[in-house]
Amino acid sequence: MLLLVLGSSLVTAFLPPASSAHYPGLLVRRHTVACCSEAPAGKPEKVKRKLPKRAGKAKRSERLARPSGKGFGAADGLKFDRRSKDGSICGCASGLTYGACCKALHEGAPAQDVMSLLRARYTAFSYRLPDYLIDTTSRSGSEWRDDYVAWKKEVMSFCDQFCFEGLTVEGEPEVDGNTATITFSVHLVQKGSIKMMDSREKSTFVRGETGWLYQGGEVDYA
Repeated sequence: MLLLVLGSSLVTAFLPPASSAHYPGLLVRRHTVACCSEAPAGKPEKVKRKLPKRAGKAKRSERLARPSGKGFGAADGLKFDRRSKDGSICGCASGLTYGACCKALHEGAPAQDVMSLLRARYTAFSYRLPDYLIDTTSRSGSEWRDDYVAWKKEVMSFCDQFCFEGLTVEGEPEVDGNTATITFSVHLVQKGSIKMMDSREKSTFVRGETGWLYQGGEVDYA
């Protein structure tokens, strides 16, 4: 389903290896070796050709990638998200730069208010950050799933199928103690087509030990 702060139930929706000729450093160059002395007649001298040693670390193209143990074929340290640069306008439409808006939450800072969490979760879908979406979902809510790997794959699949074209928030959150509700709309375009979809959701958030978390929501589609 096309829900922006959704969890598992709402996200159901290699390049071929390059030739070594395209990788500098993998080509074996032939070196001409000159002999200073003549070889004895009838017995040609054998010349050993040695390739020059490279000083320092091997080039990136020469290094073997470390095996991944985290699924999705991703090695440690490689990033496949689509986050904006710190100085670019944040995708949540707050008008602030990404560095001054959602970045801190995406890097682990707890959400101290519902609006910040809503915006950070929206950009997490847009920027392809499944770990953040899972980490900010309440374990007590209906959207929580125990199968982390399957859940993450579904979220990533959803992120890869749609372009997130905008977030419209209807008013301020209604906070009642440790529970809050807020209504918003999300504008989506399915990749590879001109199909546009809008979803309107009334979401519920709960206050955790360190900050707010997503609990669940009711969705209408237009």
